[in-house]
Amino acid sequence: MMIIDKFKNFFTKEDNNLEIVTNIHTTYEFLEVVGAKKAQPKWWKDLPAVFNNHYPISRNEVFNDFKQPIQTVKYCPAIQDIFSTGIIIKAWCDFIIFVSSDGIVESVHSDDAIKGVPMGSGSTHPYIQRAGFLNNFAHFKLSTSFFFKTKTYRKFLFKGAYWYNPSLIENNIHIVPAIIDYKTQSGVNINMFFPIKSEPYQIKINFGDPLVHLIPLDNKPINVTKKLIDDNEFYRLGNPHMKFIGSSKLLKSRN
Repeated sequence: MMIIDKFKNFFTKEDNNLEIVTNIHTTYEFLEVVGAKKAQPKWWKDLPAVFNNHYPISRNEVFNDFKQPIQTVKYCPAIQDIFSTGIIIKAWCDFIIFVSSDGIVESVHSDDAIKGVPMGSGSTHPYIQRAGFLNNFAHFKLSTSFFFKTKTYRKFLFKGAYWYNPSLIENNIHIVPAIIDYKTQSGVNINMFFPIKSEPYQIKINFGDPLVHLIPLDNKPINVTKKLIDDNEFYRLGNPHMKFIGSSKLLKSRN
């Protein structure tokens, strides 16, 4: 933890709560943000740590009948920690994302309650904002119908839940990793990249699909709470952009 982070927390009472706030009743009722250990996928639970009598002890055919045990990824301490650390954000409704051959991305979602909110289901950033990076991919920012808030300044690694949902890899859904806090800002929008193909195509994200793995960059637990609030309070929590350049720095200086 950097010195400035310690300074921020010095004046804040220890609080490991991460509060989910929304003004959408369906999001409040159906959104799942659960502990990584609780959300472990079936394939991981079913996988043994060792397969006995599996691997040939020699390339010599004489010894084909003699085999040794082989460890699986379940024996790897680094992977074990992935499946027991942080929280998993699941899709709060069905989404269909359309990617055109010229890189334009649009989406629709199933929840009528969300369709009326100003942010809709998503937006895009033009290529010039990342000039030189993935020029053959299209960007899309999936807007969430909820915010996160913490009272303590904590940093989190925000990444795709690839171990929990292999279809993200299979469907070329590249969720952008980042380091973020929810004390100085509240946004949980999910930035994605999709390959641009010669023909337009669509991708379906199903309600309940694991999308994001949020990992705290400290050894403290995360206590998830949820709160339904009115429209005025909800939009007050949104990240304002008072400046064309530098709004995020201004926000952090005020917290």
